[in-house]
Amino acid sequence: MQERREYHRMKVSVPMSFCIPPDFSRCLSTTLDIGGTGLSFTTAVAPQPRQELLLYLMLPGEEKVEVHARVIRTERISPQRFKVGVRIVDPIKFDEKKFVKFYAGQLKELFSKQKDQ
Repeated sequence: MQERREYHRMKVSVPMSFCIPPDFSRCLSTTLDIGGTGLSFTTAVAPQPRQELLLYLMLPGEEKVEVHARVIRTERISPQRFKVGVRIVDPIKFDEKKFVKFYAGQLKELFSKQKDQ
C-alpha cells in the first residue's frame, strides 16, 4: 500500500481528550502516533469520517493545547474500541502552532537518536 501521509508519523503517547460538537461531552484518550498535520488515538466512541472534533492535548511543558481536527478514518479494533485518525483543520486557529512545534521537537529528537546510532 502506498503511503499517503505528507509528514512522518512517530509513535508518541500524549494524554488527551476530545469533544464532538454540538454536545461537547468530553472523552478521554491517549495518542498512538502524531504527525505534522494529524494524529491517531483509540476511543470507545466512533466519530464519523469528516466529523469535526476539538482535541485537548497535554503536551509536555505546555498547558492543555486545543486543536481543531477533522476525522479522516475510524476503524473498529475490538468490539468496544475504535482507532481514529484525524487531520488538523486550521493551522492558524487555536493552539495548532504549539502542536506543530511539539511535533518538530519530537522529530528532531528522533533523528538525533538515529544519527547517534
